[in-house]
Amino acid sequence: MAPSHQIEGMTLSDSAAIESSAARLLSREEAEREDRLFWHSKTPAERLAAAEQFAYGYDAATARIQAVVVRTFLKEG
Repeated sequence: MAPSHQIEGMTLSDSAAIESSAARLLSREEAEREDRLFWHSKTPAERLAAAEQFAYGYDAATARIQAVVVRTFLKEG
Protein backbone atom coordinates (compact mmCIF):
# COMPACT_ATOMS: atom_id res chain seq x y z
CA MET A 1 0.00 0.00 0.00
CA ALA A 2 1.32 3.47 -0.93
CA PRO A 3 2.04 6.07 1.76
CA SER A 4 -0.91 8.37 2.45
CA HIS A 5 0.86 11.38 0.89
CA GLN A 6 1.50 9.59 -2.38
CA ILE A 7 -0.94 9.51 -5.29
CA GLU A 8 -1.63 6.12 -6.90
CA GLY A 9 0.65 5.57 -9.88
CA MET A 10 3.14 8.21 -8.73
CA THR A 11 6.75 7.08 -8.40
CA LEU A 12 8.97 7.88 -5.45
CA SER A 13 11.02 10.27 -7.60
CA ASP A 14 7.80 12.12 -8.55
CA SER A 15 6.92 12.39 -4.88
CA ALA A 16 10.39 13.67 -4.00
CA ALA A 17 10.19 16.31 -6.75
CA ILE A 18 6.87 17.56 -5.42
CA GLU A 19 8.12 17.66 -1.84
CA SER A 20 11.27 19.56 -2.84
CA SER A 21 9.16 22.25 -4.53
CA ALA A 22 6.77 22.64 -1.60
CA ALA A 23 6.35 26.05 0.03
CA ARG A 24 8.28 26.73 3.19
CA LEU A 25 7.65 29.07 6.07
CA LEU A 26 10.17 31.84 6.61
CA SER A 27 10.81 34.24 9.43
CA ARG A 28 10.27 37.91 8.64
CA GLU A 29 14.01 38.48 8.30
CA GLU A 30 14.38 35.48 5.97
CA ALA A 31 11.44 36.65 3.86
CA GLU A 32 12.90 40.15 3.53
CA ARG A 33 16.27 38.67 2.55
CA GLU A 34 14.60 36.44 -0.07
CA ASP A 35 12.73 39.48 -1.43
CA ARG A 36 15.95 41.49 -1.72
CA LEU A 37 17.73 38.62 -3.46
CA PHE A 38 14.82 38.22 -5.88
CA TRP A 39 14.65 41.91 -6.82
CA HIS A 40 18.44 42.23 -7.04
CA SER A 41 18.39 39.41 -9.60
CA LYS A 42 16.10 41.47 -11.88
CA THR A 43 17.22 44.08 -14.37
CA PRO A 44 16.39 47.75 -13.72
CA ALA A 45 13.82 47.59 -16.56
CA GLU A 46 12.08 44.60 -14.94
CA ARG A 47 12.03 46.39 -11.57
CA LEU A 48 10.54 49.51 -13.14
CA ALA A 49 7.86 47.49 -14.94
CA ALA A 50 6.91 45.80 -11.66
CA ALA A 51 6.79 49.14 -9.82
CA GLU A 52 4.51 50.56 -12.51
CA GLN A 53 2.16 47.59 -12.14
CA PHE A 54 2.04 48.14 -8.37
CA ALA A 55 1.46 51.88 -8.75
CA TYR A 56 -1.10 51.84 -11.56
CA GLY A 57 -2.66 48.43 -11.06
CA TYR A 58 -2.61 45.44 -13.32
CA ASP A 59 -5.60 43.54 -14.58
CA ALA A 60 -4.55 40.35 -16.35
CA ALA A 61 -8.02 39.98 -17.85
CA THR A 62 -7.79 43.25 -19.78
CA ALA A 63 -4.04 43.51 -20.26
CA ARG A 64 -4.14 41.84 -23.67
CA ILE A 65 -7.45 43.17 -24.96
CA GLN A 66 -7.12 45.65 -27.80
CA ALA A 67 -9.84 47.99 -28.96
CA VAL A 68 -10.73 47.55 -32.61
CA VAL A 69 -13.11 49.82 -34.51
CA VAL A 70 -14.51 48.70 -37.84
CA ARG A 71 -16.66 50.89 -40.07
CA THR A 72 -18.80 49.11 -42.56
CA PHE A 73 -20.68 50.86 -45.35
CA LEU A 74 -23.73 49.24 -46.83
CA LYS A 75 -24.62 49.75 -50.43
CA GLU A 76 -28.18 50.81 -51.09
CA GLY A 77 -30.26 49.07 -53.64
